[in-house]
Amino acid sequence: MKQFIDFINKSYTAFHAIKNLEEMLEKANFKKLTEDCSWELEPGCSYYVIRNTSSIIAFKVPKSTTNVGFNIVASHSDSPSFKVKPNGVVIDTFGGSGSTLMACEQMNRICYTMELDEKYASVILRRYVEDTGDADGVYVIRDGQQIPYCELVKEVEKPDE
Repeated sequence: MKQFIDFINKSYTAFHAIKNLEEMLEKANFKKLTEDCSWELEPGCSYYVIRNTSSIIAFKVPKSTTNVGFNIVASHSDSPSFKVKPNGVVIDTFGGSGSTLMACEQMNRICYTMELDEKYASVILRRYVEDTGDADGVYVIRDGQQIPYCELVKEVEKPDE
């Protein structure tokens, strides 16, 4: 998580993010390609391409071409800045496992997160309380009512009927 937060702090804009990613790829022995040339890719090698200093794609060529599938990992940013001021507010409408909430906690930011699936919401709450050691002030708003964590954890721990 610390490496990710350091990356965000150094990536003031999408352009900075691309430059920082390029440095990381170079350290990991990825070779830079350009769009204006044909490529001669070698098995087992890693490559990246930058377009307009604002987008990047990186990939690895498998050592063997038999029975090969592929994985895609993607991210998108057209935000004017990744930076949020200290004590700033971050709104996360897809809470998932709570990573944004935890990053905000570490960076002294206020986070409002929403998760519709109760199982994921439970994961977020437990993760936050376990990490911070403090259940006070932790609550959810359900149907317009504020429900404290101590009541929710009992509800979650009930065996299925």
